[in-house]
Amino acid sequence: MDREEQFAALRQCYEDYLDGCRQRAQVSGPMRSLTRLLTGSSAMDRYAMNQFFTALQTLMEDLDHEDPQLAALATEYMLLTAEGYDSESRLAFQAAESLTLGLLDQLTREDAARILAGYTARYPRRRFLLPKQKEVLAALERAAQG
Repeated sequence: MDREEQFAALRQCYEDYLDGCRQRAQVSGPMRSLTRLLTGSSAMDRYAMNQFFTALQTLMEDLDHEDPQLAALATEYMLLTAEGYDSESRLAFQAAESLTLGLLDQLTREDAARILAGYTARYPRRRFLLPKQKEVLAALERAAQG
């Protein structure tokens, strides 16, 4: 697979997850948010999230880790571009950010600095980051310093 195909597969993984979230929301109806607040995520939501992580982990393992441009594209997409549409999908995408840790050492200093600037702008209140997001932030800072 070339760079474009690998990156397209990564984006498609995110889109497939979001499409599933939207479909489950339509089936569940308007009371979904209240039900989720009272009882937590449904078994179907947890299954879909596990499928998303499994597929994403496989894609990340198969990614060409010797291609700095692909590493920059994938990292930028996962950290800055991918956006969930509800709290559950946003949380899933935030948790998936840790999968970029294996790519950060492939980034050029310039790419790392650019992504770091976007990441700190996206999450200005760093104290609210998940523990793995703090690891990503620290790794990005190291990569930006060279």
